[in-house]
Amino acid sequence: MDEYIERLLEADGVRFETELRAVDADELAIVESRNRLRGGVAVAVTNGDGELLQVHNGWMDGYGFPGGGVEPDEEWEDAAVREVEEETGVQIELDRPWLVLWGEYEHEGERYDGEYTVFYRATAADDGTVADELGIEGETIEDAAWFDAMPDEAFQPDRISDVLDGSER
Repeated sequence: MDEYIERLLEADGVRFETELRAVDADELAIVESRNRLRGGVAVAVTNGDGELLQVHNGWMDGYGFPGGGVEPDEEWEDAAVREVEEETGVQIELDRPWLVLWGEYEHEGERYDGEYTVFYRATAADDGTVADELGIEGETIEDAAWFDAMPDEAFQPDRISDVLDGSER
């Protein structure tokens, strides 16, 4: 297990959850391609108006937190900052981790090991203007926007709700 993850699992105020997610063949290919990564990050970014930054990625069933993979030689916090900027153009000030998720995958009755994803809190470091060009080449970021309530289409709505109502603190 990654040393950073071990420290987080022992830290006060950081929850640990597990998740088993059924995936189709295309999603399984994405999961298997991520094996070279250290894990993943997801970032709950708020602005001065209390709105929550959300992205709609081609593989998500709705809006969710910006985030992505942690490269083998990259620090977790650096990946969180990089992913938000790449996907949305928004500069952030990282606050703290609030959740470590161990995700496993299931496809046609077979289970596949997943990865750890660290969820962070952050605030917009500037005015929070979302870029015109979203993501980097090869990514499928379809939209990024600020929400003051749960998006009609939400990926991981329970975690979004935790941030909107402050219960993740």
